[in-house]
Amino acid sequence: MARLISLAEVKPHAVGVLLVEGLHQVESAFAERLADWVEEHEDQLHSSSSSVITCNSLVIEVEVVFVLVVVVVVVVVVVVVVVVVVVVVVVVVVVVVVPAATIVVGKKILYQFHLGNKEKKKKKKKKKKKKKKKKKKRKKKKKKKKKKKKKKKKKKKKKKTQH
Repeated sequence: MARLISLAEVKPHAVGVLLVEGLHQVESAFAERLADWVEEHEDQLHSSSSSVITCNSLVIEVEVVFVLVVVVVVVVVVVVVVVVVVVVVVVVVVVVVVPAATIVVGKKILYQFHLGNKEKKKKKKKKKKKKKKKKKKRKKKKKKKKKKKKKKKKKKKKKKTQH
Protein backbone atom coordinates (compact mmCIF):
# COMPACT_ATOMS: atom_id res chain seq x y z
CA MET A 1 0.00 0.00 0.00
CA ALA A 2 2.81 2.38 0.92
CA ARG A 3 4.54 1.43 -2.32
CA LEU A 4 1.38 2.26 -4.30
CA ILE A 5 0.97 5.61 -2.52
CA SER A 6 4.61 6.59 -3.08
CA LEU A 7 4.27 5.50 -6.69
CA ALA A 8 1.06 7.50 -7.05
CA GLU A 9 2.87 10.71 -6.20
CA VAL A 10 5.45 10.13 -8.90
CA LYS A 11 3.65 8.22 -11.67
CA PRO A 12 -0.16 8.07 -11.47
CA HIS A 13 -0.35 6.12 -14.74
CA ALA A 14 1.95 3.39 -13.42
CA VAL A 15 -0.29 3.01 -10.35
CA GLY A 16 -3.33 2.56 -12.59
CA VAL A 17 -1.52 -0.18 -14.52
CA LEU A 18 -0.48 -1.89 -11.29
CA LEU A 19 -4.04 -1.76 -9.98
CA VAL A 20 -5.46 -3.30 -13.15
CA GLU A 21 -2.84 -6.06 -13.01
CA GLY A 22 -3.60 -6.59 -9.31
CA LEU A 23 -7.32 -6.89 -10.00
CA HIS A 24 -6.64 -9.45 -12.73
CA GLN A 25 -4.45 -11.42 -10.34
CA VAL A 26 -7.12 -11.32 -7.61
CA GLU A 27 -9.75 -12.38 -10.13
CA SER A 28 -7.69 -15.29 -11.43
CA ALA A 29 -6.71 -16.30 -7.90
CA PHE A 30 -10.36 -16.17 -6.86
CA ALA A 31 -11.37 -18.31 -9.85
CA GLU A 32 -8.63 -20.85 -9.05
CA ARG A 33 -9.58 -20.99 -5.36
CA LEU A 34 -13.23 -21.30 -6.21
CA ALA A 35 -12.50 -24.21 -8.56
CA ASP A 36 -10.33 -25.87 -5.92
CA TRP A 37 -12.94 -25.31 -3.27
CA VAL A 38 -15.69 -26.78 -5.48
CA GLU A 39 -13.54 -29.86 -6.17
CA GLU A 40 -12.74 -30.32 -2.47
CA HIS A 41 -16.25 -29.77 -1.18
CA GLU A 42 -18.24 -31.35 -3.97
CA ASP A 43 -19.81 -33.82 -1.54
CA GLN A 44 -20.73 -31.10 0.97
CA LEU A 45 -22.47 -28.96 -1.66
CA HIS A 46 -25.34 -31.40 -1.76
CA SER A 47 -26.09 -30.91 1.97
CA SER A 48 -27.31 -27.35 2.61
CA SER A 49 -26.09 -26.83 6.19
CA SER A 50 -22.44 -27.68 5.70
CA SER A 51 -22.18 -25.91 2.35
CA VAL A 52 -23.41 -22.63 3.81
CA ILE A 53 -20.70 -22.63 6.47
CA THR A 54 -17.87 -23.37 4.07
CA CYS A 55 -19.24 -20.98 1.48
CA ASN A 56 -19.41 -18.27 4.09
CA SER A 57 -15.79 -18.79 5.06
CA LEU A 58 -14.75 -18.60 1.41
CA VAL A 59 -16.89 -15.53 0.83
CA ILE A 60 -15.45 -13.82 3.90
CA GLU A 61 -11.90 -14.44 2.68
CA VAL A 62 -12.73 -13.13 -0.78
CA GLU A 63 -14.53 -10.11 0.69
CA VAL A 64 -11.46 -9.23 2.77
CA VAL A 65 -9.31 -9.35 -0.36
CA PHE A 66 -11.77 -7.21 -2.31
CA VAL A 67 -12.08 -4.73 0.58
CA LEU A 68 -8.30 -4.36 0.63
CA VAL A 69 -8.25 -3.84 -3.13
CA VAL A 70 -11.07 -1.29 -2.90
CA VAL A 71 -9.25 0.57 -0.09
CA VAL A 72 -6.06 0.65 -2.14
CA VAL A 73 -7.97 1.85 -5.21
CA VAL A 74 -9.72 4.58 -3.21
CA VAL A 75 -6.48 5.76 -1.61
CA VAL A 76 -4.68 5.81 -4.95
CA VAL A 77 -7.56 7.64 -6.65
CA VAL A 78 -7.62 10.23 -3.87
CA VAL A 79 -3.86 10.72 -4.09
CA VAL A 80 -4.00 11.01 -7.89
CA VAL A 81 -6.89 13.51 -7.68
CA VAL A 82 -5.03 15.59 -5.10
CA VAL A 83 -1.86 15.58 -7.21
CA VAL A 84 -3.82 16.54 -10.34
CA VAL A 85 -5.66 19.33 -8.51
CA VAL A 86 -2.41 20.71 -7.10
CA VAL A 87 -0.77 20.59 -10.54
CA VAL A 88 -3.78 22.31 -12.15
CA VAL A 89 -3.84 25.01 -9.46
CA VAL A 90 -0.12 25.64 -9.85
CA VAL A 91 -0.42 25.80 -13.65
CA VAL A 92 -3.40 28.17 -13.44
CA VAL A 93 -1.57 30.40 -10.97
CA VAL A 94 1.59 30.45 -13.05
CA VAL A 95 -0.10 30.87 -16.42
CA VAL A 96 -3.04 33.15 -15.57
CA VAL A 97 -2.72 34.86 -12.20
CA VAL A 98 0.98 35.79 -12.18
CA PRO A 99 1.02 37.48 -15.62
CA ALA A 100 -2.28 39.25 -14.86
CA ALA A 101 -0.95 40.45 -11.52
CA THR A 102 2.29 41.64 -13.08
CA ILE A 103 0.34 43.46 -15.79
CA VAL A 104 -1.92 45.11 -13.19
CA VAL A 105 1.01 46.02 -10.97
CA GLY A 106 2.95 47.26 -14.00
CA LYS A 107 0.01 49.40 -15.09
CA LYS A 108 -0.32 50.83 -11.60
CA ILE A 109 3.36 51.62 -11.52
CA LEU A 110 3.21 53.20 -14.97
CA TYR A 111 0.06 55.11 -14.00
CA GLN A 112 1.69 56.41 -10.85
CA PHE A 113 4.82 57.24 -12.80
CA HIS A 114 2.82 59.23 -15.35
CA LEU A 115 0.84 60.93 -12.60
CA GLY A 116 4.05 61.80 -10.85
CA ASN A 117 5.46 63.30 -14.05
CA LYS A 118 2.28 65.30 -14.66
CA GLU A 119 2.29 66.63 -11.12
CA LYS A 120 5.89 67.62 -11.43
CA LYS A 121 5.20 69.36 -14.73
CA LYS A 122 2.19 71.17 -13.27
CA LYS A 123 4.23 72.29 -10.33
CA LYS A 124 6.86 73.60 -12.63
CA LYS A 125 4.26 75.54 -14.60
CA LYS A 126 2.70 77.00 -11.48
CA LYS A 127 5.94 78.34 -10.16
CA LYS A 128 6.50 81.87 -11.32
CA LYS A 129 9.92 83.17 -11.57
CA LYS A 130 10.39 85.69 -8.88
CA LYS A 131 12.21 88.80 -9.83
CA LYS A 132 15.23 89.14 -7.79
CA LYS A 133 15.43 92.44 -6.06
CA LYS A 134 18.76 94.01 -6.44
CA LYS A 135 20.22 94.83 -3.16
CA LYS A 136 21.38 98.36 -2.88
CA LYS A 137 24.97 98.34 -2.10
CA ARG A 138 25.96 100.55 0.66
CA LYS A 139 28.46 103.01 -0.44
CA LYS A 140 31.43 102.84 1.68
CA LYS A 141 32.42 106.16 2.98
CA LYS A 142 35.81 106.96 1.85
CA LYS A 143 37.97 107.97 4.63
CA LYS A 144 39.70 111.16 4.01
CA LYS A 145 43.33 110.81 4.18
CA LYS A 146 44.81 113.05 6.69
CA LYS A 147 47.59 115.07 5.35
CA LYS A 148 50.66 114.51 7.20
CA LYS A 149 52.16 117.63 8.41
CA LYS A 150 55.69 117.98 7.45
CA LYS A 151 57.86 118.45 10.35
CA LYS A 152 59.92 121.52 10.01
CA LYS A 153 63.47 120.86 10.39
CA LYS A 154 65.01 123.03 12.88
CA LYS A 155 67.82 124.91 11.45
CA LYS A 156 70.91 124.71 13.39
CA LYS A 157 72.19 128.01 14.23
CA LYS A 158 75.67 128.54 13.21
CA LYS A 159 77.83 129.69 15.89
CA LYS A 160 79.73 132.69 15.05
CA THR A 161 83.32 132.23 15.35
CA GLN A 162 85.21 135.01 16.84
CA HIS A 163 88.37 135.86 15.24
